[in-house]
Amino acid sequence: MNLILFTLLFIFMFGCTKTEKQQPIKLGVSDWPGWVAWYIGQEKGFFKEVNLNVELVWFNIYTDSINALATGQLDANSQTLSDTLPLIDKEVDLRIILVNDNSAGNDALVVREGIDNVSSLRGKKVAVELGAVDHFFLLYVLESNGMSEKDVNLINMNTQDAAVAMIKGRVDAAALWEPWVTKVVSSNKGKVLISSRETPGLIPDLLVVRAESLNKRREEYQKLVTVWFKIVDFIKNNPEEAASIMANILNIEKDEVLNMMKGIKFFGPEENLLAMSNDKKAEQVSLYESGNLINKYLLRFGITSKSVDINQIIDDSIVKNVIKNAGNK
Repeated sequence: MNLILFTLLFIFMFGCTKTEKQQPIKLGVSDWPGWVAWYIGQEKGFFKEVNLNVELVWFNIYTDSINALATGQLDANSQTLSDTLPLIDKEVDLRIILVNDNSAGNDALVVREGIDNVSSLRGKKVAVELGAVDHFFLLYVLESNGMSEKDVNLINMNTQDAAVAMIKGRVDAAALWEPWVTKVVSSNKGKVLISSRETPGLIPDLLVVRAESLNKRREEYQKLVTVWFKIVDFIKNNPEEAASIMANILNIEKDEVLNMMKGIKFFGPEENLLAMSNDKKAEQVSLYESGNLINKYLLRFGITSKSVDINQIIDDSIVKNVIKNAGNK
């Protein structure tokens, strides 16, 4: 009898351990093309190559993914720096372990015909997802042109609805990211007034991880970063096929994705090292540089209560280990 009980206990203990190890990393993904690129890893079998169990969790509304990360429904999420700092301010324990890309034209302020400069937006209806990245982008654009959000009539909408409102002529302008910028422009109901191409380094797109998950599963996250670098190489060497995979996810034409890819600077190993360093040479891509600027805006507009120490939330050890291991092969 004792032997039977011992055997059952052994199976239970080791069976649970195996099951626990097989739990996937739940990674949130939204419709920003730089994040949709994660599906290339799934399609091309890159996750299987490194023996990594990842569940890509799709969110139609980007801000829902941020809330899911904050409440522990996700292990990691694809999100911007400006959307990460408010969570840190609310004492959600997170770490930035990877820079996926920098927006280089794919975030934009889209306006109707007749609006030819930022000052022409005074008193106009401007749709934007309040608290999300393009709200920050809009604030930056307005202030750079001697204005504030008080000079316009802000209308809070998620990004998809803001694009639809623009197409239907319900608003005069909208702060959007791709693929919605292209949808508005191709409808001939709006044009790009200013984009992130004119603000290099302002909008870094990140892989953000709950600290608890990172501490328990560091080797798995190292594999995840390895996969990302494989994806970046694949995009570089096979842009047409990469665009086709992403187009299927976004339900748009491949050529549209190819056009969007021109507005994204994908970050491989070397770009990540620069972005995570506090070196003056990395000024345009440094998370420290953009983080300090974002901190000021978030504080000024009451989105955060204190300045977040960027150094405390960046963990560059994963990227460094991936690079070190690649060099030893």
